[in-house]
Amino acid sequence: MHHPSFFLLFTFLMALGIILPSSSLYPHLSSDFMNGLRLGLGNHLLSDLFHFESIGKGSDPDKVSGVIQKLQLQHGCTRIIAWFANPLASSIYPLFTDGNCTLIHTNAGAHLPPEVNSPYVVYHSIDAWQSTWSLGKYMATQGLKKVFYIGTFYDGGYQTAYALDQGLSEGGAQITGWHIPKPSAPDFGLDILKSTIKESDAQAVFLSLSDPDAGPFLQMLHEEKMLDAQPVFCSPLMTASKDLAYHEFGTSLTSATSWMHAIIPNEDNPFVTAYLDAHPSPPSVFALLGYECGFLASLTSAGTPVNQLMHEKLATWRSPRGFQQFIPKLGKTESSHQLLKWSTGDTQDAWQWLDILPSPEALDEKLFKSRQQAFTLWKEPYFCN
Repeated sequence: MHHPSFFLLFTFLMALGIILPSSSLYPHLSSDFMNGLRLGLGNHLLSDLFHFESIGKGSDPDKVSGVIQKLQLQHGCTRIIAWFANPLASSIYPLFTDGNCTLIHTNAGAHLPPEVNSPYVVYHSIDAWQSTWSLGKYMATQGLKKVFYIGTFYDGGYQTAYALDQGLSEGGAQITGWHIPKPSAPDFGLDILKSTIKESDAQAVFLSLSDPDAGPFLQMLHEEKMLDAQPVFCSPLMTASKDLAYHEFGTSLTSATSWMHAIIPNEDNPFVTAYLDAHPSPPSVFALLGYECGFLASLTSAGTPVNQLMHEKLATWRSPRGFQQFIPKLGKTESSHQLLKWSTGDTQDAWQWLDILPSPEALDEKLFKSRQQAFTLWKEPYFCN
């Protein structure tokens, strides 16, 4: 029979740290994430071994690193799942170099993925930047060589616009005009928008509108018939909104994302079914990331570089987004990106799956170049305003 101290030691070694941000706009972010996490862990870890910490907006490197060290030293966590902004990675990742603890870093992926220089770190997101990149290239292949970008001030501080530009340029297309009004601009700067969109000679419009401005902005564009002349595309992050009733705005939208609970091509989704069995509403993107991070945490073990674990074990795992793969050069996971369309007149949850978009070629080389050039204004992760 094992001595009681054995079980105390086992508990110490198996402790899992959870670090999540707060969001005034999405107050359910943490609770949804934890609901998904419990499903993802299954029987791998008891809930009383969670050590949970909140880090505000997830943009303060000192606060994030302090919480991580508390989980490592005080609670003995050998695995930590943390949602924080990618610009903080260079100061956080060095805390995971000795092999005593593994980090699963997650967020929406509105920033370009960070450089992972530790064998004990995995970056896992919905890769909104890559969906946008692939969507931009798709637009170019459809002959849409001149694109007008309309975004909220908040969205403009992330790198999805840069990703769109890079995808368009691969197909010989470009952004020929911009409209990013200041938050205080009346009518979202409508008069300026009318003149600049006309001057741009655009063949398509790309929308990047975050809540709570997305609904009023779309309503204004609809009333002014600003979206009637060209095909309209929208950012992957707009597909995550539960509050936008796109059918009210009288326009067709095309987008791309790596996952939506309503888009299940040709098969049922066990995750969605299990989630609905336990909760009254469909899983959000936060629940999805919690579920996947829980599963990834169950694969890791202290002292073993993640490269040796992820590549082999992910090869046979079908996540809610389809087959995942681990890219050793980038230290990150990747899934396929889906092309979606919302047609005028459809009712709620009417995004239709169209196709799978190819990933950028030579991705590691392009990301290395992009990290030297891309600018980001905001340090907090997307959804955490």
